[in-house]
Amino acid sequence: GLITSSEAAAYGDFLRILNNRWSGAVVVHIPVHVQGQHAVTEILSAFDQMNTLPTDQRPEVLVLTRGGGSLEDLHAFNSEAVARAVYKSVIPVVVGVGHERDESLCDFTADVRASTPSNAAERVVPDKNAIEAMLAMSTERMHD
Repeated sequence: GLITSSEAAAYGDFLRILNNRWSGAVVVHIPVHVQGQHAVTEILSAFDQMNTLPTDQRPEVLVLTRGGGSLEDLHAFNSEAVARAVYKSVIPVVVGVGHERDESLCDFTADVRASTPSNAAERVVPDKNAIEAMLAMSTERMHD
């Protein structure tokens, strides 16, 4: 599950990296504002939507992401309500907000902190080429 703005560069970066590493992964995206007066409410609603899905329809992981910005731009990710929603999620949460030096309250309540939106994609799926190489090597060893 992906919770971010469909207008943000973070959205495109995340999907590009995800598809480069493991094409064919199904992403359920809930578009939200990531800054401004509606951001907190929309993010809380997205977490509620995902966590109340029937167990067999829930995504394996939720990714909450946005690119960098000023402290004011990242306000929604420092909201106590959003940090609590991340912490209480029954679905594991990866938070990839900002750039490497940016930190938010959500980073500290997430199951996994990613340094950037691209790093969030890298943390969610393995590199298909590396897996294929490992399988080829294992198969060769078994044949030997």
